[in-house]
Amino acid sequence: FETQNIWGFIKGKKHPDSIIIISAHYDHLGMMGKAIYPGANDNASGTSIVLELANYFSKNQPDISLAFVLFSGEEAGLKGSTYMSNHLPFPKEKVDLVLNLDMVASGSEGITMVNGKQFPEVFNAFTAINKQNNYLKKVNIRGESCNSDHCPFYKIGIPSVFIYTNGP
Repeated sequence: FETQNIWGFIKGKKHPDSIIIISAHYDHLGMMGKAIYPGANDNASGTSIVLELANYFSKNQPDISLAFVLFSGEEAGLKGSTYMSNHLPFPKEKVDLVLNLDMVASGSEGITMVNGKQFPEVFNAFTAINKQNNYLKKVNIRGESCNSDHCPFYKIGIPSVFIYTNGP
């Protein structure tokens, strides 16, 4: 199927040349043979959060620039994120972080940050915010893994993490 990425951009008011990409993929497996793979958790959940954050920041301009990206082709092998990482609409040097959300439906047991060990400053910021506000039961750390849309950006040297939730 022919498909495309969807993205929007909100310029930061204090640091317009610093960009954080907040992403998720909107495709899902659907059916494979007789097995049904509903896409509510993987990954309507991530898509919903990206859309909600875009809505919020469209009314509350952030200090830094934010790019909200919905990738297609994740389930087919990170196709959309690979394309975008190779065709960034802004200079690579301006991207401070890719924050990818994939399978974030529950969170009753906390979250796990993939690449948290590679980017301890990002992980430590998340844990500090969580400790101060008690949002989540736990923030877990994982090492490097190329199992979601953060990976193509990580491979080209952009700090990139992938968050998924823990719990039923």
